[in-house]
Amino acid sequence: MVAFYENKDKDLFIHYGNSLDFAPHLHNHIELIYMLEGETVTNVDGNKALLKKGEIFVSFPNQVHQYSSKGPEKYLIFIFSPDLFKEMKHIFQNYIPDNQVIKNAYKYPCLYSFLSSAAEVYESNHEFKDLQIKGYLLVFFAELLKIMKLKSIKTSNLSMLQNILVYCSENYAKDLSLDTISESLHVSKYYVSHLLKKKINIGFSDYINALRISEACGHLLSEDKSITEIAYLVGFNTIRTFNRAFIKQTELTPTDFRKKNLYGIKIQNKEF
Repeated sequence: MVAFYENKDKDLFIHYGNSLDFAPHLHNHIELIYMLEGETVTNVDGNKALLKKGEIFVSFPNQVHQYSSKGPEKYLIFIFSPDLFKEMKHIFQNYIPDNQVIKNAYKYPCLYSFLSSAAEVYESNHEFKDLQIKGYLLVFFAELLKIMKLKSIKTSNLSMLQNILVYCSENYAKDLSLDTISESLHVSKYYVSHLLKKKINIGFSDYINALRISEACGHLLSEDKSITEIAYLVGFNTIRTFNRAFIKQTELTPTDFRKKNLYGIKIQNKEF
């Protein structure tokens, strides 16, 4: 799995899920999970921690984070913009959690009560639902911050990493190279390579190929284009390079990937 940059177009998303297994990703939103059953391995900016039943995971804006499932799970997830909470925006901008997993959350039943109430209102259609959800989340964070340790962030590396990931996400279908990024972003290509390896543990070429393969999967499952057309469309110069990169990421050939989907076997490129 590889990291990708997400531009969230919704200010708030709430969902009960049962498969917490997502690639490393980065966005400007806060991501919050209450684990109801099972466990999963979380990784934030290279720091791994096990998230178990009754525990809370929190990722602040622009932290690279991922999940690796360890079996059947049930969880409640919130993804929301810090702009919704001007009262605490300075906290989300200037600090990050010292530990992404709050181990003793189960000792405070009110925390889940606030979250479950917000999730219930989220599914309703009444006139003041947004205001009510905001109220539940405000009191939730007021209580959570009493038990969660924070530390000041160094914004320079995060800002540059975000710029690099955004640039890659917008230009991966072109003839993209470290030299191109270096010239466009006015930063050393060696620093770009170092930052990607340090923060998301992947080389530049593998990262660009993964973005291209993710795009190719969408075309394979939704269109009638030939595999060769798709390969060139997403930025590969040869079909051989495309096939090799596709197998490396999905463990399937493009043809098998398409066939398995047509026969109803669940092959998903998960987005978060």
